[in-house]
Amino acid sequence: LRAYHIRIPNWHLAADRLAYWDVFGRPKIKPKYDLGVVSTWWFDQEKYDALIAKGAFK
Repeated sequence: LRAYHIRIPNWHLAADRLAYWDVFGRPKIKPKYDLGVVSTWWFDQEKYDALIAKGAFK
């Protein structure tokens, strides 16, 4: 705990849990030679502000 590495064991669960915040924008039409990675994504301030308004980042 001193290094703030906190682990919560979930070995007994039958499913995996995942939490994420969608604060990135992506182009509607992908570039022709896009590799499918985040190189064409950008930070979307409007999505971030909407999450702040909902209380996602407390």
